[in-house]
Amino acid sequence: MKYFAVIVWVLIFSVNVIPQDEHMGRMQPQKRIKQLEKVKLLEILDMDDETASRFFKLKDQHENNISLLRERQNKILDDVEETLSEDGSKKISSLNKLVSDFEKTEKEMFDERERFHQEIQNLLPAEKFARFIVFERNFRAEIRELIMGDRMRRRNPRN
Repeated sequence: MKYFAVIVWVLIFSVNVIPQDEHMGRMQPQKRIKQLEKVKLLEILDMDDETASRFFKLKDQHENNISLLRERQNKILDDVEETLSEDGSKKISSLNKLVSDFEKTEKEMFDERERFHQEIQNLLPAEKFARFIVFERNFRAEIRELIMGDRMRRRNPRN
């Protein structure tokens, strides 16, 4: 596990040393993390080529759908922020509609995640699906921890 943490840390923070030029074959941090996640998933789930191909196609589709929903949600929140700064009687009705749209998008995100998990459950045996959902949680937590740890070290360079 420490080896995994070191690899993630090096991949994320080597951006400070290596120029970010994709044309020169360098990957952005998000792409590095995604590639590391893919390698670890292949290792943990031990899938044959056909299953792995279907799995990553479903995963990519899911991530794209979630990304679009997040963009929509951010647009709604920008509109909420703008509406909050306005005066007038239309403000409340506008806010009510925006909040409703936000909640609808939240539900769509939940439904999308549920759909994705159902498709993955249909693709993988129960034990591999269980490994996948545990991996998702642990991988995100470890990335978050590494990023936050680096931010703390930058704020307090004496440590």
